[in-house]
Amino acid sequence: MSSMELEMTESPQGVRFAIKVRAGAGRTEVTGIWNGALKLNVSRPPSQGEANRECLRFLAECLGLPKTAVEIKSGEHASRKIVFARGITSARAHAAFMAQSVILPRRKPKHA
Repeated sequence: MSSMELEMTESPQGVRFAIKVRAGAGRTEVTGIWNGALKLNVSRPPSQGEANRECLRFLAECLGLPKTAVEIKSGEHASRKIVFARGITSARAHAAFMAQSVILPRRKPKHA
């Protein structure tokens, strides 16, 4: 898999994927893919778990899931985190991120 593709692991319960977070940004948004992880800018500071809560809220909203269905499995105090989203397939998660213009289909190179 390319480093420009979001890597997801699906289980019967949901999907697991990595996120790379930049806390304290001007707004909360997805800025792309970095080494197989979803790259997020988060408007909240990293102190007292504020950025983590904002990540989970934003991801749940993007995926159309309740906030309680998205959790950080590891990396709570790091910029790279592993997230688990319960009750969704990888195909549905990819579609949800594509609808947010997060993962864009690759374009064929133009030949001169």
